[in-house]
Amino acid sequence: NEIFSCEEGKINEVVNSNCDRFPERSMFLAFKKFNIDPRDVDHWVFGCRKFTPEKPSLKYFFSRFKAKSYEELKSKKAIHYVNHHLAHASLAIYGSGLTNGAFLCLDDGGDESFPYDTAWGIFEKNSIKLLGKHNKGGWGLARFHNFICESVGYLGNTDNGKIMGLAAYGSVNKVLYEKLKNFLSVSKEGFSANFLLRHNPVLSRPRYDKLKLDAYQSYKVLNRPNPPLELKEITKFFSNLDVAATGQKVVEDIAIETVKNILNKTKKRNLVCSGGFFQNVSFNQRLLKLGLDNIYIPSAPNDAGLSLGGALYYKMSQEKTRPKKVLSPFLGPSFSNNYIENLIKEFNLEFKISKNVSFDAAKFISKGKIIGWFQGRSELGPRSLGARSVLADPRKIENKAKVNQFLKKREWFMPYAPSILAEKMNFFFKNPFQSPYMSYAMKIKKNHSKIAAAVHVDKTCRPQTVSKLDNQKFYRLIKYFFPS
Repeated sequence: NEIFSCEEGKINEVVNSNCDRFPERSMFLAFKKFNIDPRDVDHWVFGCRKFTPEKPSLKYFFSRFKAKSYEELKSKKAIHYVNHHLAHASLAIYGSGLTNGAFLCLDDGGDESFPYDTAWGIFEKNSIKLLGKHNKGGWGLARFHNFICESVGYLGNTDNGKIMGLAAYGSVNKVLYEKLKNFLSVSKEGFSANFLLRHNPVLSRPRYDKLKLDAYQSYKVLNRPNPPLELKEITKFFSNLDVAATGQKVVEDIAIETVKNILNKTKKRNLVCSGGFFQNVSFNQRLLKLGLDNIYIPSAPNDAGLSLGGALYYKMSQEKTRPKKVLSPFLGPSFSNNYIENLIKEFNLEFKISKNVSFDAAKFISKGKIIGWFQGRSELGPRSLGARSVLADPRKIENKAKVNQFLKKREWFMPYAPSILAEKMNFFFKNPFQSPYMSYAMKIKKNHSKIAAAVHVDKTCRPQTVSKLDNQKFYRLIKYFFPS
C-alpha cells in the first residue's frame, strides 16, 4: 500500500513530449525507492492500446526492462488496460477518501483509444460506473478554451493558465459573449457542450525560437497559435484582455450548467473532478458555490495523474475497501542528505548544515531573500506544494516581479499562490475552506494587503492550505515566518 508516482518531465526536463516511448527514469526511481526489480512486478497497467499490436510490443518491452516474460504475465492475467477517463476518475475517487458520489472528467479529448472530452458517472465504495461519454474527438469546452488562448496569441494546452491570469485585467463584453457562446452547443441530454468550430486548415510552421535544449518542450516547437478562422475574425475587434475575460465567462457558465445537470441526474451530494480542464481555478471556485457536501480535485487532475489513476483502478477492482483519508500529493522521489551533500560538493558550492532548516529558511525570507525549498518527496501534479517550491515574502509586492521576470522569466501579470496555515484561513477569508492543492481562485475578503505579492489584480488568490500532518517542515517554516 505504499505509492510512488512522478512525472517524467520533472526528471528529464522534457515537458509535454508525445515522442518518449516510456517514462523509464520515473520507473527506475520507484524501483530504487522500494528496492525491487522489474521481475518483482506482479501486475502491469497500461493505457488502452487501440491499433498497437500487443504481443510484439510487450514482448520487447518486458524483455527490454528485464521483467517477467510476456508469456508468463499473459498467462497469469497480469497485463491490464484502463481507458483514459477511468484512469482520471480513479485517481480522484481513490484520493478523495469519499465512499460515494458522482465523478466528472473533462479534458481536451482523452487519447486515441478513448477520444472523448467528457466522461461522467457514479461511484460507491470501490465500484465505478461510467454513465456517459461525449464529444468524440474532443470537440468540447476544453478545446474551446484552447482556441480562446490561441485567438489572443497564446498556445492552447500549455498557456491556459496565462489566459486565466489575463482575464482578470479585462471586462466581459456582452456582444462578444453572445457571439462566443454561439460556438458552443449544450448536448441534448445537457451533460456536455459541443464546440462547433474546427481547426484552421492552414498548417502552422514550427517555432524554432522555442527550441531550448536545457528545457525542451516539443509541443511548443511544433505548434503555434492557429485558431479557427471564424473565431479569429470575431475576436480581432476586441482587446486581448476582454477576449480572455469573456471567453473565461462563457466557459464557466456553460460548464456549470452541465455540472448541475449531472448532479440533478445522479442525485449525489459528493463530486470528484479530474481531467486537465479542472486546472481552471477560476471555474473551480464556481463549484464551491453549488452547496455540495464535498468537492474533490486531485493534485494531478491533468494527464500527469493517468499512470497512477490506471494503477489505482486495478487496485480498487481487487479490494473491498480503500483508505478513508485523502491521498497525499507527496508521492515522488526523495534524496538522502549524503546524496545531496555529495552533489553540492561536486559543483563546488558553499553550504552549511542547518540545525533547524524551517527556522533558518523563514529568517532568510523575512530578510527579503528568495529561496529554493527542496525537502522530502516531490509533489505529483502541476503545483509546487512545499516540497519543490520557490518561496518569497508575500508582503513585498516587488517580489512578484522579481520571481516572474528574473527567475521564472514569464509574463508580468501571472499571479502567485499564498501558502497559508490551515487554521489561519479565516485571517483572509470570511468562509474558510481547505485547498491543499491550490485548486480554487477565491476572493480575499480581508487583510489582502498582508500578502500583496500573492493577490491578483481582481483581489483573488489561489491559496494552498498547509496542515501540520501533511507537510511538517513546510508548516513549521510558515509558522516561524508568521510572527515576523
